[in-house]
Amino acid sequence: MWDAFVDGYRAVRPITPDDFEAAHRFVIVRHIWLMGEYASRAQEWGSETVGWIAREANFLRQWETERCVERLF
Repeated sequence: MWDAFVDGYRAVRPITPDDFEAAHRFVIVRHIWLMGEYASRAQEWGSETVGWIAREANFLRQWETERCVERLF
């Protein structure tokens, strides 16, 4: 889905390399925020959120390895 989004955006206007790298980092920020939202509602939503959070942590590791020029972690 990410590649389709980027291709669609680039069909309208170019993305500078610095802006593209910043977008990769904002994906990480968004996922960390979502993980916090899920964790804060675990009492209401149940223990299934724990598995989702673990999957998100794996996604973040993979995203950073594959997409970020300079690694954060």
